[in-house]
Amino acid sequence: MNEDFEWIEHPNSWELRCEQQSNVHRLYSNNRLRSSKLRYDINKALGLQGNNFLETYPPDILRRKADYGISHEAEGREWYEETFRVKVRQSGLFIPKSNPKISTSASDGLIDPVPGHIINGHDFTTRGALEIKSPEDSIYKPLLERMLRGYTISTKDGRPDHIFHSHYDQMMTSIYVIGLEWVDYLVCSGSGQIYLERVYRNDPYWQNYLYPDIGKVLQTDEWAYKRVLYPPGMTNIPEQKEAVVTILGIEEPLSSSVKKDISDVIEETDH
Repeated sequence: MNEDFEWIEHPNSWELRCEQQSNVHRLYSNNRLRSSKLRYDINKALGLQGNNFLETYPPDILRRKADYGISHEAEGREWYEETFRVKVRQSGLFIPKSNPKISTSASDGLIDPVPGHIINGHDFTTRGALEIKSPEDSIYKPLLERMLRGYTISTKDGRPDHIFHSHYDQMMTSIYVIGLEWVDYLVCSGSGQIYLERVYRNDPYWQNYLYPDIGKVLQTDEWAYKRVLYPPGMTNIPEQKEAVVTILGIEEPLSSSVKKDISDVIEETDH
């Protein structure tokens, strides 16, 4: 595994460029609210009713489905690049400066703007990303219903009801943290079906629903005391709560905070 990494500072975020399966990526995403699990963590922390169909599967089947999806993402990316004649490049891990306890990564790649490039009705003159889902069998039932219906139904909070809540939150977080205009939602099934929809920024949903929920989660005891690693160039590091225990009437930190060089931490994880 390649452990090379580089930090890039953007106006509103820090980007960690490294292999997504590397130790350094895992260390900086650890204890953060990640876009890929965001809806699950929100529902769990706030006691909300979830609608993630994947939660109904036993762990072994869930793992098999996840492995299938990961192994077939490259096929979807290749189809997309050939169809639209664009280059999809690897995304780093993005940590927003305004709320550095969350993170996102356009896991299936970023598409940089190409002046004047409009093909098959798709406009590539602005910056976007690709999100690929690869179900084993048919494409998701809500997508089939949307295709038969011919129009979109919105939920009370302003989401399209045919895109799974977890998928939509993942894409919205990438859009607002990375600073994108759109995400192309590509679903390629094992039966050969392809569904593609461009998902755009949704300011009312982000500002009135999703981002406030993120704030509520980070205030819960489960998340408020989680400690994270910050980008080395970050100066406005927020104060992190320290869990304490009372011993003989004296409050003591539950665990001491020891700063380590990132290379030392990576070395420890290899053993």
